[in-house]
Amino acid sequence: MRILVTGAAGYIGSALVDALSPKHDVLATDQAAMAFGSSRVEATVGNIAYPQFARALVTPDIDTVFHLASLVSGGAEQNFELGNKVNLDATRDLLEACRLAGRDYVCPVRPDTRMACISLGCVTEAFSHAAGIPAEQLKASRTMLLTGISVSAQQMWDAVRARAKGRVRFDPDPGLQKIMDAAPKSTHSRRAEQLGFRHSRNIEEIVAEYESEKAEHEKNHSDTSFARHG
Repeated sequence: MRILVTGAAGYIGSALVDALSPKHDVLATDQAAMAFGSSRVEATVGNIAYPQFARALVTPDIDTVFHLASLVSGGAEQNFELGNKVNLDATRDLLEACRLAGRDYVCPVRPDTRMACISLGCVTEAFSHAAGIPAEQLKASRTMLLTGISVSAQQMWDAVRARAKGRVRFDPDPGLQKIMDAAPKSTHSRRAEQLGFRHSRNIEEIVAEYESEKAEHEKNHSDTSFARHG
């Protein structure tokens, strides 16, 4: 069994690691450096208040998690925002990582089911781009259909398979399949193209943009929070 212990440099955390290590492999983590005598203990220094670090700790080979890291001894009362960040947000990130690690997913449509897709980046860019188009260029029509490329459920899974911790099984639900079969498989807007609106090129680009934006959002969120606390 491989066990994750957060707050492993603390009084209780270090004692727990010592008690577990004779029988189990232990991943010990804390902000401070740790020194354990057992070769079965892997010590990792980091701050679980950073979502990326917290989620990276929970890999499919982790069987049990003892979450002891927290802001205590009046620290959370003195700095309420930091207390929320460490005691609430970090715990939630760790629980979410546990929920998703190695989680299998049942896709309720056939692998060949297609739908129109566009990245979040393209959509947000479209709002900014639309705001800068002169009124005379838009003329009377102010609605805009964006181009959505055709992507199958199988192609979506293939695009993320290498990084997925779980597996996907296709088990079509008749009711949902009927709805998806009637939905547009793609959209094409010549007007959007003429006005300079960007569209996604393929599903790999959509996935790459999502991962990049998610990482940037998490980094900025963490950096901003900790900057306020010095």
